[in-house]
Amino acid sequence: MIQRIQTVFLFLAAMGFISLFKFPFAKSNMSESPLFEDKMFLVNDNIIMMILSVLGALACLVSISQYKNRLRQMRMAYIAIIMSIFLGVTAVWFVYSEASNWSEQLNITDGAGIYISGMVLLFIILANYFIKKDEKTVRSMDRLR
Repeated sequence: MIQRIQTVFLFLAAMGFISLFKFPFAKSNMSESPLFEDKMFLVNDNIIMMILSVLGALACLVSISQYKNRLRQMRMAYIAIIMSIFLGVTAVWFVYSEASNWSEQLNITDGAGIYISGMVLLFIILANYFIKKDEKTVRSMDRLR
């Protein structure tokens, strides 16, 4: 349901996953490497990162629709957390794994995508916290009946 705070956090996380197609993970001053042909490293540059981003967004959106089954909603949020962690790790790994092959003039700067993937992880963790809080409240109400 929309009035629950975890729905807002999950929606923000899904939009964060989708926005990674627009914002680069890293920028370069030269197009020396195959990753930086256009001087930016986006999610579109690697099929693994595209899959992780799309699956993470789908996991967040499916988790929103599971508001009646909070345990399933938490499981889907855990899957989205795993996708977010793998996405950030693979992005850093792809950018800096070939650093020894680059020349001294190549300068790599962080892009907004690195920070967005961190924010996505934070949003999903916050959503999971509030889902657990709701589940705890419902279970305590069941004891009172």
